[in-house]
Amino acid sequence: MNKIASNTESNKDGLALIWKSILAYAIWTSIRLTFTRLAVLVPVWDSINNFFATLYIQLAAWSLGLMGHTVLFNTRNILVQGTQGIYVGNHCLGVSAGTIFVLIILLLKGPWKGKLIYSLFGLTIIFLVNWFRVVGLVLMLKYGSQAFFHFNHSYTYLALVYGVIFILIVYFERLFSEKTQI
Repeated sequence: MNKIASNTESNKDGLALIWKSILAYAIWTSIRLTFTRLAVLVPVWDSINNFFATLYIQLAAWSLGLMGHTVLFNTRNILVQGTQGIYVGNHCLGVSAGTIFVLIILLLKGPWKGKLIYSLFGLTIIFLVNWFRVVGLVLMLKYGSQAFFHFNHSYTYLALVYGVIFILIVYFERLFSEKTQI
C-alpha cells in the first residue's frame, strides 16, 4: 500500500473515532438526562452515585489511615486533621468518564469478547485513577495551598483521567483492530 493511501485510511480511522466518541457522549447524555429527569429513575441514579462516592471515600480514608493520618469521613466527605476536608460530588466519581469509555469501546471495531474484557479492565483503571485522585487531593489540601489544590482539582486530575482514557482507547485500537497490516 502506498503512503498516500495509508494516510487517507489513517485519516478516515481518526475521523471515525471522533464521530464514535461524539456518538458515545450523546448516548451518555441521553442516559444521564433520562435518569435525572424521570422521577421513577432518580432514586436509581442517586443510588449509583452514592455507591461510588461511599466506596471512594472509604478507600481514601483507609489509604490515608495507612499513611498515618487521622481521618473522619461519611459517605460524601473526608476530613484529615488540619484540613477543611473535601466533598466528593457526582461529577468526581468517574461514572460519566467510565460510561463514555465503555460506549466508545463498544462502538469500535473488534471482537465482542475482547471489548467486554477490555471494558472491565479499563473501568478498573479509571476507578484506580479516581481513587488516587481523591487521596491526592486530600494530601494536597493537607500539605499544599488552596490555590494548588484548586488548580489540581480543576485541571491536572481532569487531564490525567481523560488522558488515561485516551491512552486506553488508543491501546484498544492497537490491540483489537481488525485492520490488516501490510
